[in-house]
Amino acid sequence: MDRRILWVPGVAVAGALALGGCAENGEPTLTLPSVAVTPTAVTTTVPPSAADTALAASTQALGTTSYKTTMTIGDAVSVTGQIDPAKETGDTTTRLTGANGGDITIQTRLIGTDAWAKVTGLGEALPAGWMHLDTQKASGTDNFTISPGQTDPAKAAKFIAASADVQQTGPNGFSGTVDLTKVAGVTGLGSVTLGNGTSQKVPFTATTDAQGRLSNLTVDLQKVSPEAAGPLKIDYTDYGTPVTVQPPAPAEVTEAPEELYNPFG
Repeated sequence: MDRRILWVPGVAVAGALALGGCAENGEPTLTLPSVAVTPTAVTTTVPPSAADTALAASTQALGTTSYKTTMTIGDAVSVTGQIDPAKETGDTTTRLTGANGGDITIQTRLIGTDAWAKVTGLGEALPAGWMHLDTQKASGTDNFTISPGQTDPAKAAKFIAASADVQQTGPNGFSGTVDLTKVAGVTGLGSVTLGNGTSQKVPFTATTDAQGRLSNLTVDLQKVSPEAAGPLKIDYTDYGTPVTVQPPAPAEVTEAPEELYNPFG
């Protein structure tokens, strides 16, 4: 089994597109679709509308205020977490459900410059128990749900930065499209197949709370990848709620293997 392919803590979308099957030893595997993302042509810059501005502003609190979040893709993927970006503290749990019932669970904890991950459901592909991450290697990548400098596990701000055709549909509602080529690599979207002339833009809807903070983002992945388990749904709640995370007991921790930092290399 190639454990570099199997380790996808921050690549939830890739898992949702094709999670299932077993290796000969009976351990669950992730079969990732081939990458076929074509860069978009350069277009004239259009000044942002009031709707664009309001939607972009809705993600600012994700970098300054504590919150809870959930992300789902049908029944195949779920991510839950609590985050305090100001303190760079949080924890997440990612569950990937295979068509054959082979489930994978990935837990991640971040406390300042220390981060840990624990994976169950892969047999002997990874060490048992908690693994301490080298945050210098983990920081600035999209391979992990949370790491120093990257505390939003769902990366909603990156989706909204790639949005176009944004319209306000109500006092707290928005709609538009997301160009997936601009978020390739974010939560595994580099593994979405966009060939055969299929449009690279997919529709989304978003809502904000009474303070203008993002509360929901739903992206219709099935428009470009019918095999996707369902739409990508991200919810943000409990802004301002204190977040407390405890480190794993030292006796339960080993250093993470090198494969974790380059799962597709």
